[in-house]
Amino acid sequence: MAHGGHVELLGTEPEGVRPPAREPATTPPSLAASASRLSHSLAWLPAHVDVHSLQDRCEALRQAFKAVLEAIKDSRTKHDAGTKKVSDDIRLLRENLLLMQSQIDETGYAFSRLQKLPQARTPGGTIAPRVGAIAEDYLAAVEYQFSAATFTDYMQAFQDATVLQMVELWMLVPALNLILLEQIAERGQHVLQDPARARGVGEMALSIREISETNRKLLIEPLIRFDRILREDPAGAYPRMDYASRELYRQRIVKLASHSDCSEMEVAREALALAR
Repeated sequence: MAHGGHVELLGTEPEGVRPPAREPATTPPSLAASASRLSHSLAWLPAHVDVHSLQDRCEALRQAFKAVLEAIKDSRTKHDAGTKKVSDDIRLLRENLLLMQSQIDETGYAFSRLQKLPQARTPGGTIAPRVGAIAEDYLAAVEYQFSAATFTDYMQAFQDATVLQMVELWMLVPALNLILLEQIAERGQHVLQDPARARGVGEMALSIREISETNRKLLIEPLIRFDRILREDPAGAYPRMDYASRELYRQRIVKLASHSDCSEMEVAREALALAR
């Protein structure tokens, strides 16, 4: 559902309940180092706000996944009807097939609702949405095994150097799904042709499931750095508000920042100063 400056892609989990996370694949210190390196290597380009590259990738993914779906159908006939053992990769692909299809649609919808998204020049010299570069680096650091704990550790370390806009934080989850699904589409055909060789697509499918079962409000809200400033409200009212009320305040900060030369952090600090 469109909501002010971002697209909310929320489940029905009650507020305050987080699904159990898988064991982190990488220790926090190594994650922090990776996040810090990336934050210092990405050159933000304020004049570039194009989002079409992500929309184009979603359309290419949709086409590539058609081939994977056909191959999975063929493998069901070949393996199940015979004596061949089904590999873990193939089994997990089958078990999560409907989920992956729904995430393709959801990811495409999320990016289609955007008109602009901050861009950056990567160390390789290409210009791309900053969230895409962050999602790729995080997933590579954890070997494509998402968990709420490692994601939070990585993002907090990244934002210690570079604070993201709120719209970017909300677009990180679609970016994670996009990259995982692209990897599955690329490796899936090879897995089905050579089932004996493990390629990690099963773990990627589990990561997509882990993301889908994570309460995104609880995942993203602690990452909004200017929210910390608003919680210093001298009357103590803001931290006692429910999520929807806090979100109304945050959206007003985003709107004011978008029509000024100030960042969201600067607008929040000014609001706090006026309150005091």
